[in-house]
Amino acid sequence: MRKGKSGFTLIELITVITIIGVLAVVVGPRFASSDVYEQRTFYDDVLKAVRYAQAKASGSGCITQVDFTATGFSISVDADCNSGSGFSAADLVNPSTFESVYTQAAALPSGVTYSSSVDPLLFDAKGRAMDSALNIIGSAAQINIGARTINVEGATGYVH
Repeated sequence: MRKGKSGFTLIELITVITIIGVLAVVVGPRFASSDVYEQRTFYDDVLKAVRYAQAKASGSGCITQVDFTATGFSISVDADCNSGSGFSAADLVNPSTFESVYTQAAALPSGVTYSSSVDPLLFDAKGRAMDSALNIIGSAAQINIGARTINVEGATGYVH
């Protein structure tokens, strides 16, 4: 009787190594890329900022504005707190960093498309969403960040 040899042939080993190499080249960058995480972080930052602006307006009784720029956003509050003379922007302190200006003006994460159907977006003392003419928005304002959308209901100011 002949005793059989066990193991892999050289051709089998080369084939497996080649398949692993192709998978590493094709799939590897998806695991190493941080673009998806940066996009999600930016979305979360905008959502948090809009919710904060709405809460600040309804809590303080002063009109609060979220202004969307090509590279980010900034939040300001009415300097004379609803004296009836329109909106005059004053800096709003960022509660998480205690910086005197609540803004994100750095470059957008790579691959992010960013737009808002109402710009600037204002909130009145009741937390309702308004346009720049201080009119309550009739339908939901949409803030599009990549494939994600933030909706702000006009009559209630609900941010979701």
